[in-house]
Amino acid sequence: DSLDDIVSCEICTLPMWTPVTYAPLFSDPEAPPDHPHHNRLACGHIFCQPCLVDWFQSTLDQFATANPHVRKDIPTLPLAPAHLANFMPYDQQMLVARVAANPRPRYTCPSCRADVWQRPAECFAIKSLVEMVGKKQGDRAPQLEPKGLPPSDYWAPFFGARH
Repeated sequence: DSLDDIVSCEICTLPMWTPVTYAPLFSDPEAPPDHPHHNRLACGHIFCQPCLVDWFQSTLDQFATANPHVRKDIPTLPLAPAHLANFMPYDQQMLVARVAANPRPRYTCPSCRADVWQRPAECFAIKSLVEMVGKKQGDRAPQLEPKGLPPSDYWAPFFGARH
C-alpha cells in the first residue's frame, strides 16, 4: 500500500479530510452471543465522513421505502438486557414489544458489512496524516457544505440526536 492509498477513502478514492471509523461506546456482556452488543469489536474500517453519511442515507432511504408504516417517534436503538434492567417488568415488556413492532434500518460497514449500531467517531490520527500528506502535495481540506445540520449532528438521522 502506498501512503496515498492509506489516506484515501475506499468509496470515493479521494483524501479523507474528515475520516471516521466505527468505535462502539459500550458492549453488553450479558447480551446473547449473537446480539450486536455482546462484546462486539469495531471492524476498524475508515471512510470519509461524507461517503459514510451517504451510505447510511441510502440505507435509510431503502428502509423507508420498504417500511412506510414505521413510526419515527419510537426508539430506534436495540434494547440490551442491561438497559431493560432499569425498567419495571411491565415497562420492559411494553418497550420490547414497541421496538419489535417498529424495526430499524440495519446500518453496516460499506467494506465488510459489519453491523454499525452507534454513531461513527472522527479518526484524528488519520486526519493528521491526511493533512500532512496534503500539505506536502499542496492540497488543502475542502470546505464541506453543511447539509442543514451542524457537523456534530451529521449522524442524528441514523442514530438519534446527541444528548
